[in-house]
Amino acid sequence: MSFVRGVGMWLVAAGLCYALEGMSNEEYAKALQEMKKGLNNKDANARATAVEAFGANEDERVIKELGKLLNSSKGNEVRVAAVKSLGKMESHNALVVLLSGLSTAQPEAVLTAYCAALGDRGASEAKVARIIYPKLSPLMSNQNYKVAAAAMTAVGKLKAKAAMQTLLSTYKENDAKVKKDPDNKNKNTEKYSALQTAALNAIKEITGQDFESPADAEKWWKENAKHFAEFGGLKEGKEEKPKEDKEGGEKKKQEEKKEQ
Repeated sequence: MSFVRGVGMWLVAAGLCYALEGMSNEEYAKALQEMKKGLNNKDANARATAVEAFGANEDERVIKELGKLLNSSKGNEVRVAAVKSLGKMESHNALVVLLSGLSTAQPEAVLTAYCAALGDRGASEAKVARIIYPKLSPLMSNQNYKVAAAAMTAVGKLKAKAAMQTLLSTYKENDAKVKKDPDNKNKNTEKYSALQTAALNAIKEITGQDFESPADAEKWWKENAKHFAEFGGLKEGKEEKPKEDKEGGEKKKQEEKKEQ
């Protein structure tokens, strides 16, 4: 079974499918003509604007045309515009087309746009996050650190429990590298810092906690992971254990002794 068909069938089973009202034939023909005219513009931004204007119409025919543009030869700006437009649509078909067009062979600008669009698309629905995550997960280890950072940000929005070990390892590894170069003399420190920050922010997004160090985060997650759902954060009816405030705890004990 193809990936596209598999995702489509899953969405039907999950109750995420619905029919689009769509545009009239006349409206669609006019919008398509305007978009094609814009694609011939020499200005890259004008081409992208034309695609986004066309993509503002949530219609099955529009979705199909946008799908063709995911690998357009008209430039990365056009591809990015198509990704953004499909990502904003609530249609299950738009999601299927968007996911089927994702390939690691795409350039940085397009992959980071995919990460942003898919992260936002699955942020509010665990059912949707469940099918998006397998496509985003491999990007967390992409050789392009900007793509990897964007993917970590996206899985953080999905609150994907399965991503935590990768995020914790990335945070720990890059935190150590950043601390070894406090004066930013190493040309790779910018990369390490970006990965460190993205991993930590994703960890915070998933857990709802602030952490001072990788060890702090690892310890907390080991104690609280069981309270988290596969997607969406805490299981219903559960409350995460707050991090220990050692200094505050000692002060409280001393105050209690004085009162006694």
